[in-house]
Amino acid sequence: MRAVSNAGPLIHLARINHLHLLPALFDEVLIPVAVWQEVSPDDIDVPDLAALRQAVDAGWLRVHAVSATSGAARLQADLDPGESEAIMLAREVTADALLMGERRGRTHAQREGLPVLGTIGLLRLGRDRGLIPAAAPLLLDQLLPPRAFPSTPLER
Repeated sequence: MRAVSNAGPLIHLARINHLHLLPALFDEVLIPVAVWQEVSPDDIDVPDLAALRQAVDAGWLRVHAVSATSGAARLQADLDPGESEAIMLAREVTADALLMGERRGRTHAQREGLPVLGTIGLLRLGRDRGLIPAAAPLLLDQLLPPRAFPSTPLER
């Protein structure tokens, strides 16, 4: 199975040290150049981003240029460059999954008939395939920021 990813799911999985799910779930994971530029700026040193650089160096995460740059430019009227290129690349390579969490990007992709998975969907798929014991603890304990104050009486 082939997946194309936008920045969000990559960053989220790297943050919770579960980037390894992607090569376990997909035979090939591609990211467009605009996404690579977003997640690999040279001017900062963030551990999450180092894991992404290692994935590219290892060869299981591949940077792939979009052929139809005019189509990506058209999408950029509504979406950021990474989302636009991810949608175009997913179409070009006939991806089995587009990994994207942002609502606007997901909506565009779904309108075009692309199968979309976000971070939660990836964690659930990993759980269902026995790659992780549970998704909820990763989401609640590691990915979502703690609340500054309780929002319901039961949480107080």
